Amino acid sequence: MDAEPILPFFTAVPPGDLARFLEITFTEKELAQVGERWRIFAGLRQGLSQREVAAQTGCGIATVTRGARAYRLHTDFINRILDTLESPHA
Repeated sequence: MDAEPILPFFTAVPPGDLARFLEITFTEKELAQVGERWRIFAGLRQGLSQREVAAQTGCGIATVTRGARAYRLHTDFINRILDTLESPHA
């Protein structure tokens, strides 16, 4: 996926407008899946096993396995983003 063309949009739009745009653009299920993926990343980051993450998030093991693969391939980047999101200044 080439996200490059839309990146300026995400940095230029005020957060409240961005949230509204995402709610208009995506279904509740699609937005929930994004949140689910972040919870999977957070659990893996805490050192939980895939089965523990599945139990904690209520996701199927196949979903957690896909998330674990993405996390394994991009750990440093995902952790940097999670650090930013968890920062009190975010």
